[in-house]
Formats: sequence, C-alpha cells, structure tokens
Amino acid sequence: MVKIMEIENIQPTIPLNVERNVPDNKRRTIILNIAIMAILTALETILTATVSIPIPATTGYFNVGEGLIYFTAVLFGPYIGAFVGGVGAAFADVLGPYAIFAPGTFIAKGAEGFIVGLVFKYLQSNEYIKKNWTIFTIILGLVVGGLMAIFADGVIPIIILGIILTVIVWILGLSVQKNISIKLLSMMAGGIVMVLGYFLYESLTLNLISPGYYTNPLNAAVIEIPINILQVLSGIFIAVPLIAALEPVAKNYYE
Repeated sequence: MVKIMEIENIQPTIPLNVERNVPDNKRRTIILNIAIMAILTALETILTATVSIPIPATTGYFNVGEGLIYFTAVLFGPYIGAFVGGVGAAFADVLGPYAIFAPGTFIAKGAEGFIVGLVFKYLQSNEYIKKNWTIFTIILGLVVGGLMAIFADGVIPIIILGIILTVIVWILGLSVQKNISIKLLSMMAGGIVMVLGYFLYESLTLNLISPGYYTNPLNAAVIEIPINILQVLSGIFIAVPLIAALEPVAKNYYE
C-alpha cells in the first residue's frame, strides 16, 4: 500500500511542462501569422495602387503587386500568400476607380498566391529537380528573360530588364540559391492561374462594366493577356532578389 501511494503521489512534471508550452507556441505562431498577413496585405495594397499604369482597352491597369505576392507565397506558404494576394490586391481595386474588378482580383490573385506557395512546397521534395537543378536554372533563366523581351513589344528598357533578370537568375541560382529554379516554376504556375483568371473574368464582365463600349469583350480580354504575362514577369523580377535577400530572416521566423 505504501508503494502504491508513493506512485500515486509522484507529480508528472515533464508532461505538465510540455502542455504549458504547447499553447504558448501556438499562440505565438498565430500572432506572428496575423502580424505578417496584416503588414504584407497593407504593403500589397499600397504597391498595387500606387505603382500602376491604366490599360484603356479593358479599363484595367498594369501593376507590380505580383512581386510581393510571390515573395509572400514562397517564404510564408500558400495560405498567407493567398490572403495577401487576394485581399491586398482587391482592396487596391476598391480604393481606386477599379472596384468592379475587385471580385475577379480577389479570386485570381488569391488563387495565384495559393498556387505559388503550394507548388513551391511540393517541388521542394522533387528529387529529379534536385538532381538537375543546374540545367533547370539555366533553362528557366533564359525562359523568363526571353519572355520578358518578347512581350516588351520593342520597348528597349523592358528588353534590358529581361536580360538583367536572366543574369540575376543565373548568378543567384548557380551560386547562392540552388532551389531558385523551383521558385521560378512556382511563380510561373501561379502567374498562369492569374492570367487565366483575369481573362475569364473580363470575358464575362466587360459588357457589364461598360455596356455598349466593347463590340467584342472577348477580344478586349485577349488584349490584356500579354500585359498580364508581362506583369507576371515583372513580379518575378522583383521577387527573386527580394527572396534571396530576406529568406534567412523568414527562416528565423519558423525557428
């Protein structure tokens, strides 16, 4: 009986300490996630709304908000990427004269951020890409830089930016960040979703936005496709060096 009582009186100190720490860690993670989402969403709204060029053909506008969406999705995952992309960019539409585009923006850019984060997370475990990362880096550097030059439509500064982007990808990918090819593939996947999302939205809603203004809304939506592709490439141009510079800080966030 004495031995049984002694066993019953033993205090399980280690499990109790673990139980106390788990809620604190979860609470800290939740608070950090909310803070990061709030800050980056505000930055996305400001960046999208202020650095923009109107597109008369569709009454939409070119912007550089993709860069921050890609940055967020790669470093903080698909859910934060989706929130920042969808809410931040849609709020920029609402603040400007583009409120009619806000629902499409919320879906297209939210999906874009989610896909970038999801594809990046998946490709990180792809053994084939890991083994052939040098080849992927060289090819993707040429692809993104070449596409920027093609869709520049003869604008020399943009063509030069395309060349610079290729060089940046090669320098970073072949020396500093071996997984840059994975990041590029993820951004391109998300960019395709964004381009298709806007095309579908504009095809269905341009006549509602400006009744009688468009003789063929489908043609007007097609006009914006190369502009949106250039927007994706501009976002990659911004995101690649930004991620390279701030990824160590983001890793500390998860530790």
